[in-house]
Amino acid sequence: MKKAPLVKLLVFSLLSGAALNAHAQAKSSSTLNSELSQYKISLEESGSDPVISDYKFRVKDMIFHILTGETASRRIEFEIIRNISPETASRYIESRYAVVRDLYDPKSIPYGSAITRDTQCPEDMKPEELSVKVLDKPVQVLLVNASRRYALGVWEKSAAYKKAGFLVFHDELNRTLFQMIIFADLKDFDSGKLTKILTDIKKTEPAG
Repeated sequence: MKKAPLVKLLVFSLLSGAALNAHAQAKSSSTLNSELSQYKISLEESGSDPVISDYKFRVKDMIFHILTGETASRRIEFEIIRNISPETASRYIESRYAVVRDLYDPKSIPYGSAITRDTQCPEDMKPEELSVKVLDKPVQVLLVNASRRYALGVWEKSAAYKKAGFLVFHDELNRTLFQMIIFADLKDFDSGKLTKILTDIKKTEPAG
């Protein structure tokens, strides 16, 4: 069987800003849990967060779903791939963590010259790592700084307004991959609250 090129899987992850907003459909009457039910998972308290953007597209047999819920205190972004093979899921997980880590690795040219001329990210701005059980399996979580507009890869303290938890987990039984980013204001970020959101993710019975 021919493997799906990773470049096709990465396309939907690179959709952001105006490009995504131009296609996304806001669903003010929808919640994260009402959208996640089709994937047979649910959140606890954060499941009632209202959906602010919801976008789907297909690449061959795989269905991609970009979903965002937001409240005054947090923002949760999902990028979901349905009908993904175990082999492709494994390669995708490895590549996505590598992409995020690379944002904080030394650069051959000055990073963000309008902000800083440093070629190495300061140690205290690099990702921290946690291991959290999600769907009863240990999952690596990267704690990273983000900009006011939810962009990862911030090196400068003056540009860091958000803190985020980044993770990818795979529901093998349902052939579904979930990339999840949970944002909060930097001053309010609590890794304990983040951990609770993740450990409270549960499998559900098929809707209907």
